[in-house]
Amino acid sequence: MPTQQEITKLQDQAQELVNNLDELCKQVESYRTAKEELQKASSELLGLAESTRQLSEESHQIIKAVNQIGSAKILERLNELDQLAGSTKQLLEEGLQTIRTVSEDGDAEILERLGGLDQALKRASKRQTIILASGFGLVIILQIVLFILAKN
Repeated sequence: MPTQQEITKLQDQAQELVNNLDELCKQVESYRTAKEELQKASSELLGLAESTRQLSEESHQIIKAVNQIGSAKILERLNELDQLAGSTKQLLEEGLQTIRTVSEDGDAEILERLGGLDQALKRASKRQTIILASGFGLVIILQIVLFILAKN
């Protein structure tokens, strides 16, 4: 028959075994959670990689199209648009001046409307300048990208 001391020792060992098993269960659960998080992160990383690949392909197509068109052609078209807008502006200004000359009799309503047209013309001219500057900026950026890609 086991002594009280042996029973106490066996109980202590059993308690230590239970504690070790509890700790092991906690670690297993922690590893399981970490594994699930890693799988989730891996899945999101794969999605990011796919999105990056698609963006890269689309960028390549844009650059290829710009190369085919040629930046000189794009600049030529932008200059044509600038000239067309300039001649349209000149015609509108001449028309406004003609109307002012004809209406010098002092008709306040006509003069007020002409002022509104003149302001609208100035706003349109500013927009045209911004659009053309943006177009030229885009061509410069594309040229830089093409230069960098040619170096690599």
